[in-house]
Amino acid sequence: MATKDLYGMKDRTHVPKVIVIVASSEHEKDLYEPNRDEADNFKGMGGHIITIEYTQNPFKQDTGLGKLADEGFSFSFTNFEGALKMKQLLKAFCIANCFCPRHHEPYEYPGNGCFRTINIPAIYNMAARNCEQHYSFMPKVESLQKAKFLNLSEYYLDSL
Repeated sequence: MATKDLYGMKDRTHVPKVIVIVASSEHEKDLYEPNRDEADNFKGMGGHIITIEYTQNPFKQDTGLGKLADEGFSFSFTNFEGALKMKQLLKAFCIANCFCPRHHEPYEYPGNGCFRTINIPAIYNMAARNCEQHYSFMPKVESLQKAKFLNLSEYYLDSL
């Protein structure tokens, strides 16, 4: 249901979808099984799930709730462990909510920034012609890895 609601918002297609589940349970594995398929479907569509669990019985830690969350986005605490670590939770929210503005594309990994492809034919044609004259071509940069490779290539460093 949440997947349908979140992905149905046409005016917010560029905004990441995040579900936060806050739960408390005494029983082992009673939270994961009934929700696994929906969680996997949601994450498969690019959504993120953050889980926060208050465990009432510190000796029965595995309720399965953490398996619903993205890796590193599961938090658990008890009366005996003290309070939830807010710094870690805030970091998870920042990572999950990282997004690019309209008309910008994210680099390959979240948190590495965004780029905007600009199609200006006159400038593109001049640049392409210049590349041809130097027996080269214009690359399309769609990932941070590729940008780093191009900026740190031997030819680039030699030309400085």
